[in-house]
Amino acid sequence: LVTCVDSETGDFLWRVDYPKIDKITSELCYADGKIFYVINEQKLEILDADSGELIQEEFLPSRVFGCTSMTVADGRLYISTYDGISCYSISEQKFIWSYYDGRNCRTISSVSNGVCVYMTLYKIIALRTKDGSLLWDRNLDVDEEKEVDECPPILPWYVTIQGDKAYY
Repeated sequence: LVTCVDSETGDFLWRVDYPKIDKITSELCYADGKIFYVINEQKLEILDADSGELIQEEFLPSRVFGCTSMTVADGRLYISTYDGISCYSISEQKFIWSYYDGRNCRTISSVSNGVCVYMTLYKIIALRTKDGSLLWDRNLDVDEEKEVDECPPILPWYVTIQGDKAYY
């Protein structure tokens, strides 16, 4: 169920209902007059923000993990997936790259200056936004001498990037 109300008055504008077998498995994300969300952990749906009309459906390159997060930056939608990040070009209306690290993406990605950073259970990963190639990754253990699996995961999984620095 996706509902649109006037933010100043609360007046009902439109609603999209789904069969009981379908469920939204992401946050809702707005960009360029469109509403983006993932349904049933595997399909990106795009609605016209003014009318609620379905514009496009696109299967994800990889399933999402539970209720996933998305980030919009520079005309692109970055979607946290079960095993990495997928990047959807809003203007081209298609997925343009995916990065698979084999571990669950656990964060909302953060994007700045051509770099996308996100966290898995044990790593922080930085990708080039132009093509999804790996820029660097870093284990999240406190003691660099220990094996990653010996350390408890860092919780919660928050990361942001600003300028030339990433914070987590």
